[in-house]
Amino acid sequence: MKFTLKSNHFWKTLSRQGVAAEFKEENIVTSHLNQAAILTSSTAFLVFSIAVFTLNDKYYSFITGLLTILYLVIPVLHHFRKIWWARFYIAAILPIWISLTILLIGGFFSQGIAIMATIALTFVFYEQRPKLQFWLLLYDILLYIVPVAYIAFFPPLLGERDYPLDEVAVFLVSIAWISVIASIYKNEKENFIRDLTENNRKLQGTTEELERFTYIASHDLKSPLRTIISFLDLIDRDLKAGKMEEVPGYLEFAKSGAHQLNFIIRDVLEISKVNSKVYKEMAWVKLNDIVYKAIANLRKDILDRKAVIQYGEMPAYYGNEVELLLLCQNLIQNAIKYNESETPTVKVRGQEENGHYLLHIEDNGIGIEEEYHGLIFEHFKRLHNSQHYQGTGLGLALCKKIAQGYNGSILVRSEPGFGSTFTVRLPLTPHPVNG
Repeated sequence: MKFTLKSNHFWKTLSRQGVAAEFKEENIVTSHLNQAAILTSSTAFLVFSIAVFTLNDKYYSFITGLLTILYLVIPVLHHFRKIWWARFYIAAILPIWISLTILLIGGFFSQGIAIMATIALTFVFYEQRPKLQFWLLLYDILLYIVPVAYIAFFPPLLGERDYPLDEVAVFLVSIAWISVIASIYKNEKENFIRDLTENNRKLQGTTEELERFTYIASHDLKSPLRTIISFLDLIDRDLKAGKMEEVPGYLEFAKSGAHQLNFIIRDVLEISKVNSKVYKEMAWVKLNDIVYKAIANLRKDILDRKAVIQYGEMPAYYGNEVELLLLCQNLIQNAIKYNESETPTVKVRGQEENGHYLLHIEDNGIGIEEEYHGLIFEHFKRLHNSQHYQGTGLGLALCKKIAQGYNGSILVRSEPGFGSTFTVRLPLTPHPVNG
């Protein structure tokens, strides 16, 4: 029982050489290649042992012993994360043994089956690089044809060897390599179906969101426009009548409508940036720098309200700088805006938890009733009228969309009169080598 468990553990360990998160799309293929290489090496070692103890053929023993070592190179390359070189080794280096064995001992080793498996693997490995694929396929074919043509007219250099056992062995291990090809196509098919399903889901979600967004946006755009037009008409009427007393008040209402319209257009443009692929350049971004830039952009709001922004040391995160800046800036701006304290205070801090990075934005503002905690993240949802707190109701919806774009989430903990804490939960990504 213990031996079986140890054997299974050893087999899994060897099979997983080179399997890593950074090679997500290659992991299944890498594992199967390791397994085929180990089976081939083990079979070659078995034939080598039989040759040493029963055949008394030093050249044949040398060839089978060499094959034992050659196939172990594949999991070794995978172990050192040389995935591309392992594929190239299979396509360009390993076929040389086929050519040499034909030249040395003849074509009784079932080398034709082995070269067909190699050609099939080469074809699959380099589908995305047709030029390299062509030259490697031509190279593999010539490695077989040239020595076969040679022994058609001349005897093998070391004389003919025809042992039935090696033909069976090569046939069996070739099946293992062909099964790798089948697994590659199965894996690609599953990936294609998964990607197609995910893209359809995203497309459906985007379509529904666009329909809802278009309806709500048109409604919210009309409201400030009506305000502007109505009060401009009143101003026009009073000017024609020579009445100036109410004009300044009407003008303020018209300006308020214009500001509200500007907020809507600005926020709609920000959402379009998040949806646009142009803004999807990813890089390691220091979160401290993001918060610093957000504070700089909100300098007027901070000075007007005499707000205090506190933040500590935070790590770098792999993401889009524009999106992360919009996320932090909107949350900090809301923390200042919805705040009746004499000194609005905003605390920005982060922590790692269960494979995620949690970004907390805490304030001493007016707070939010629990029944509205989910509602505030919907498009154009506002809990206060624009006369008291200017805005569009798009800021938190934008934050939610950005967080979801990273497979993350955003939530709020709040009570009226006791401030709010918004928590953005983002999945951790591997840290850069140079920090």
